[in-house]
Amino acid sequence: MSGFKETFTKEEGGEKNLDYDDSAFFYFAAVLEIVILLPLIFSFIKNKILGYEKKEKLSLKNLDINTHHCPCSICAGKRAFHITPESASQKFGFGGIFQLLLISFLCYLLYITILSISESPQGIKRFDPYEILGIEIGATDKQIRSAFREMSKIYHPDKNIGNNWAAGKYLQITRAYETLTNELAKSNYERYGNPDGPSSIRFAIGLPRFLLKTENHISILIVFFIIILIVIPGSVLFWINTSKRFDKNGVLQENAGLYARVLNENLQIKHCLFMVAISLEFQDINAPKSESGELAKLRNRYLEHIPKRQNINPRILKVMLLLLAHMDRREVSETLKKDTIMIISKAVNMIETMLDASYMLNLMQKTKKMSIRTFTLLIEFSQLLTQGLMLHDSNVLMLPKIDESLLKFLGNKKKPKISELKDNDDFKKIQEKLSPEAFEDFKVVLNYLPELKVTAEAYVDGEEGISEGDLVSVKFTIERLTLKEGQKQGIAHSSFFPLLRLEKLWIILADPIANKVYYLKSIQSCDKIIEDKDFKFPIGPNAINIGVGKHKWEVHVKSDCYYGLDVVIPLEFEVLPTSQIKKDIFVHPDDQKIEKQTTWIQQVMSGLQAEESSEEEMPELEEGLESKELEDIIDS
Repeated sequence: MSGFKETFTKEEGGEKNLDYDDSAFFYFAAVLEIVILLPLIFSFIKNKILGYEKKEKLSLKNLDINTHHCPCSICAGKRAFHITPESASQKFGFGGIFQLLLISFLCYLLYITILSISESPQGIKRFDPYEILGIEIGATDKQIRSAFREMSKIYHPDKNIGNNWAAGKYLQITRAYETLTNELAKSNYERYGNPDGPSSIRFAIGLPRFLLKTENHISILIVFFIIILIVIPGSVLFWINTSKRFDKNGVLQENAGLYARVLNENLQIKHCLFMVAISLEFQDINAPKSESGELAKLRNRYLEHIPKRQNINPRILKVMLLLLAHMDRREVSETLKKDTIMIISKAVNMIETMLDASYMLNLMQKTKKMSIRTFTLLIEFSQLLTQGLMLHDSNVLMLPKIDESLLKFLGNKKKPKISELKDNDDFKKIQEKLSPEAFEDFKVVLNYLPELKVTAEAYVDGEEGISEGDLVSVKFTIERLTLKEGQKQGIAHSSFFPLLRLEKLWIILADPIANKVYYLKSIQSCDKIIEDKDFKFPIGPNAINIGVGKHKWEVHVKSDCYYGLDVVIPLEFEVLPTSQIKKDIFVHPDDQKIEKQTTWIQQVMSGLQAEESSEEEMPELEEGLESKELEDIIDS
């Protein structure tokens, strides 16, 4: 393309008439297509052909090959139903097909573009007055004037009214004629390729010639209208509605405000049920009259767990009753069973949002504070939903083939616990009562349930003790004793939860005396040993003001899937007065060696001093400045 203004404009104040360059557009289009194609092809080969999928957070689809799953028949059946081996076409997926079609289309466009470049006779367009006038290099003035007159008859604006391309062509013809008939302009062109003389290089996007044609203006405007006013705003609205509506747990963000109004330090299970029921995800759930009879029976059974007011919303009442029926292991009709599966599958994620909301309320100033029981009860609510248990039920009911009738058969006055089951006579009684197949399921699940060993340590990096003003770090270590070296924890066992769940461990650090939670975190890991060092807290009046002395906090580690297998350990530490802690500044031995070495400046100055000492005149030293003092000044 030419590098001066007159090639592209008619006259000052006149209409712009661009002579667009098709060849330059083809080069620009080819580069743009290659830039898009290369990462697409690389991603397609890596992910769809070689199978190197991006590592995402732990899920049922990316479990390790060494994962140890529950071997009971119930869990094996659920895994076979929910986790089916993917065929090659399923792995390829709709995304792979779309990506392949997109790559094929772009390759075809690139082929057409390269073909157009190869067929272009002149390559990227540049200003050539001889070519514009259609004459040979070295033509005489007579030939130049003749060519100009002939082409003016064809492209003069008076003969091409409304033809922008012809007007732009006439501007080029005029400029070419002026260049070849003016000695200075001709000399500049021959030396610099530009009649205006040397100029800086300018770059622009090559655009095709069809943009200039009048018959294409309507189509171009329609395309730009669709892109600018429909596609771009629509994409932004879609992104806002999809990504900003849900939190990290996949729960509508508006629910957090509803939960915050219900959460309190004296939380009960009925409050947890109510928070799930008022969630916006269930606002469209139906409660037809055909279900009223069955729901009325459930209401009469669970009166103590539902609000006493008579005008409760039927939708809220239905959700609460179905949750209670699931926890009580009560059979419902097929229609209600479908709703139950949908409700409890979302409820376990809502509980995580409730925990996050409780923790945020605890951190905020001038808001109601949550007790330790608030957090532990919410996690227990998740455990109860997963195992199909009511609060205060025996956790032995988590084991397969165990029901209330079998517990009554054991004849114990107190409710048996899993932790005590292997060491008493109940184990033998259960073996006598169950069939060999049922007892085998019972035994393998008993050995599969996690047994956790938890340790916690409070310390200050680089110091032996903890004093006022220090930044204290807390290290939590959780070990799954039931796993062998190299094994990974598998899908949680649950006889009554219809879906598959991966276990999460919740860490709660609290002060039982102040009844305050300082740290809450969930960890989803299948490893045998899990470490967490994220919690750090400063000691002081503007932070955790606990004062000098010994302190005893509690560390709760609770699974969100298993009821009654929680671990609670003490975290003991002592805060000493600052005067009793020696704050030594650690200096690395290598740094100490460097300090003893003579620097380059010291070596140069000592050499100069040795040379000057042989001379008789040393005014500075004569005035009392000794050599050693000079070195001390240099060192300082």
